[in-house]
Amino acid sequence: MWYKYTPGTFIPISIVIRRQQLKQIHIRLSELLHRELRIQAAIKEQTLQDYVVDAIRDKIALDQANMELMLAKEATNDRSNESKLNQLA
Repeated sequence: MWYKYTPGTFIPISIVIRRQQLKQIHIRLSELLHRELRIQAAIKEQTLQDYVVDAIRDKIALDQANMELMLAKEATNDRSNESKLNQLA
């Protein structure tokens, strides 16, 4: 669970988020996936909502990191290709 520090205490991020304007999403899950989510949330001692929010945050962070790596690799390849073209000229 994520926590935000305030002077003298740590507050669960879910409480901090509830103080902000929230948006809702509605999704349909298979019964099996819903059961697996409930089990994992229980293991981590989180509400189902907190578990899903954390999972979405983790997935977005991973996707952003992968995108940054891909863009860096493309930039490196572009510079390498330019260098090769300049050598041929």
